[in-house]
Amino acid sequence: MLAGSTEGIPVPDTGDVRTDLAAFARALAGAIVDRAVGRGELPAGTDTGLALELLCSPVQTRALLGHRPIEPDLPERLADTVLNGLRGRT
Repeated sequence: MLAGSTEGIPVPDTGDVRTDLAAFARALAGAIVDRAVGRGELPAGTDTGLALELLCSPVQTRALLGHRPIEPDLPERLADTVLNGLRGRT
């Protein structure tokens, strides 16, 4: 994640490591979405926060509730599903 700081993503220093990591992860996700918008892979105005929530929530639900396993291919399937949904927005 620190490699992202060389791309102009500031490394937060809030005085709390947990808050710093969460803020940096959000900034990094924002940079990834912004680059995808710039390449035309996602529409302008894509909601970075929503994209991050859509990717993370299923994993968190499975981890917390334990009702389904987290399969090795789950991250890729989630990414494909979320990206297809975001691309469909106009």
